[in-house]
Amino acid sequence: MAKQDYYKTLGVDKQTSPEDIKKAYRKVAMKYHPDRNQGNKNAEAKFKEASEAYEILSDPEKKEQYDLGGMAGIHQQNFKQGQGFGFANFSGGQGFEDIFSNFFGQHAGGSGRPQHGNFANSRSVKGRDLNVGLTISFADAINGCSKNVTILRPDICDECNGKGINPAHINRAPTCGACQGTGQMGVRSGILNVNAQCNHCGGRGILIDPDTMCLVCRGHGRTRREKTLSVNIPPGVDTGNKIKLAEQGEAGPNMHNSIFGDLYVTLAVTQDKRFKREGVHLHYSQKVKLTDLFVGGTYEIETLDGTINLKIPPNTQPGTTMRVVGKGVRALQHHGCGDLLVKIEVEIPEKLNREQRKLIDKLRNLGI
Repeated sequence: MAKQDYYKTLGVDKQTSPEDIKKAYRKVAMKYHPDRNQGNKNAEAKFKEASEAYEILSDPEKKEQYDLGGMAGIHQQNFKQGQGFGFANFSGGQGFEDIFSNFFGQHAGGSGRPQHGNFANSRSVKGRDLNVGLTISFADAINGCSKNVTILRPDICDECNGKGINPAHINRAPTCGACQGTGQMGVRSGILNVNAQCNHCGGRGILIDPDTMCLVCRGHGRTRREKTLSVNIPPGVDTGNKIKLAEQGEAGPNMHNSIFGDLYVTLAVTQDKRFKREGVHLHYSQKVKLTDLFVGGTYEIETLDGTINLKIPPNTQPGTTMRVVGKGVRALQHHGCGDLLVKIEVEIPEKLNREQRKLIDKLRNLGI
């Protein structure tokens, strides 16, 4: 089965602005939403296709990868925690209903009634993703390593378990009169009925006042806390690569029904005095005596895993690049290594003795 064309699905093209992509998705989603097409499997499929297309095209990073290589371009960048790094997992993105609710509220269509009772009704909302930088050495980037990062993030309050209410007074908290304890309120959005989180109680279904609120978090349900995390860095990473630590970001805004965002660790690799890196290949300069350029010679050169002997063939020109296969950087996500590219430079003596000078003059007279 052929993969869908996300641009065609929404009726847009690569040059369409983000705002127009949003409008196009809204139009398609309204047309095929299940509440307007109950029992219509074809409409349901088109609604999901539109939501999937919008998830990619509304994200600049995913859109760029899709434009470069379709879904293969996106999947190539996806790593799961412990297996590698890259951009956010596509499979871990928003669901179809989640995307639609960004436009119209918590739940579109009103299918299913909210349950009554404190804390039972508010929809889980993911917290913000966090970003932190981490500098590692050239050797650690080549070989892989494990490093610790320390972050300060809003976390769930231990005292009230994110509810914002003093546990001793949880039964005394008054029911929210606006939503009658459901945590949700019905609103109208165009032709659809929407159940949105109650603005009066924040989806809790009960009200927090100075007499009942948690004294630790002051009713917010979250406290800022320092946390140290271990980051597994695979071999072959480079500056700018990102490692995703799932659910290590901020706690979600729904205090008692919180989902943590993700933490992205952006790497910076220090430069090496010996090698210059270019992707999976390494560049190395080797000075060679003038006579060895003429008649050939053997030189011991450094590699990432020790020294090797490099043979210089006769009549080698200065500036020649010699390739040592498999002595570069281990390829990320692939088997094998890059190459070591050795640039040959002529070594000119700073001072010649009398005998050397005579030989050079003789060579010059011979036209060499």
